[in-house]
Amino acid sequence: PIFGGAEWWSPIVATAGLITFALGAYQAFHETDLKAILARTTLSTLGLVMFLYGINAASQDAVQILNHAVYKGALFLIVGIVEHATHTRDIRELTGLRHNMPRTFLLCVVAALSMAGLPPMFGFIAKESLYGALLDNEVLHQTPALQWFVIAICVLSNAFIFAVSFKIILGVFCGKPSAKADHAHEAGLG
Repeated sequence: PIFGGAEWWSPIVATAGLITFALGAYQAFHETDLKAILARTTLSTLGLVMFLYGINAASQDAVQILNHAVYKGALFLIVGIVEHATHTRDIRELTGLRHNMPRTFLLCVVAALSMAGLPPMFGFIAKESLYGALLDNEVLHQTPALQWFVIAICVLSNAFIFAVSFKIILGVFCGKPSAKADHAHEAGLG
């Protein structure tokens, strides 16, 4: 409310949000600790929401936050199960867990596919809604070159998030079982 009427406020908020969205997604891809990966993707999503406020597309915030909360809550629980079963969160030490943890693997696939934005998951709807909002945005329509630059940054950022999703699935649950996977056990059904 204090700065909202200032001409320079929205561009600053949008720029900071877009940079945070892209940088968080990039950093998540390069992390090796599972919780750090998820934390970076959360930071990335918060940047996206901040960007949406900056371009006056606040109607998107509920969709993006709900989408993020659903898959991220599940993924954090999965990381907790994996850490409890293997005593590590280092993705380099976790391969082949799907053999000893098939239920956790299945839940991870569902949550990660939503994070990746693949149909029929809610993540797909949220990402499509984002791109629709970017194409129809009045603020971005004023400068078509800026609009396509922003869309390109969002596509690149979402490509990193997509890659992170499969990094989690493939890096933790697929491949030859690691030494940590030998003693891994499924969590209780509760």
